[in-house]
Amino acid sequence: MRNFLCLLPLCLLCLGCIGDQIKRPLNPEEPGEEKGKFLAVATLPVHIDSTSYLIHPVGKIEVREEYYGSDSHNSGSPVSGDSFYGNFSNLRFQELNSEAFTALTAQNIRIRSVHFLREIFDNTGKQLLLYNVVDTDTNSDEKLTSEDREALYISTINGGNFKKISPLNQVVLGFRVVPAMKRLYFRSLQDTNDNGQPDAEEKLHYFYVDLASEALKVTEYFPVGA
Repeated sequence: MRNFLCLLPLCLLCLGCIGDQIKRPLNPEEPGEEKGKFLAVATLPVHIDSTSYLIHPVGKIEVREEYYGSDSHNSGSPVSGDSFYGNFSNLRFQELNSEAFTALTAQNIRIRSVHFLREIFDNTGKQLLLYNVVDTDTNSDEKLTSEDREALYISTINGGNFKKISPLNQVVLGFRVVPAMKRLYFRSLQDTNDNGQPDAEEKLHYFYVDLASEALKVTEYFPVGA
């Protein structure tokens, strides 16, 4: 018990910057995984100003002997303005003045960053979260890490309507919110040779999401011709 209590603070420290310390998908039902190797932990909650929810980033880290005896402490996940970063397996949402929690997803994913779309909120009153997510083992190494492609997901502030907006099997190269149009623009690459870089034979794709609509419809557009 004493070893466990010493271990827990460092576990929380590691979660916010867990990175590629995770050596394989953290699915407790993964075949062949020995019970007791991973410890479920959560960082301290994140509250985004003007919203009525706490967001609790959740993950699992590998328990290792060298963690024993540490007295390190952690104040939460790395937060920058209206965004926070890490390598989380899920988020749990808690409405202010409530003790109930709602999970974002049941999928086996890694959430690398979460962004509150502040300018859209200021213009429309809609509270939306944009996520960079690793959801597929694109390099076939049987683990989800930063070496795999990131996809874009979006949800409402309470985690509802969580859905993927970037195309399957494409590399997201960047995104930008244009408040005047109430749109999120992003571009992606049909990476046929899996090197993550644009090549002459590969095609770039351009999309926008109508953030003012309830459906959050994704539309492809053609700024350099169809």
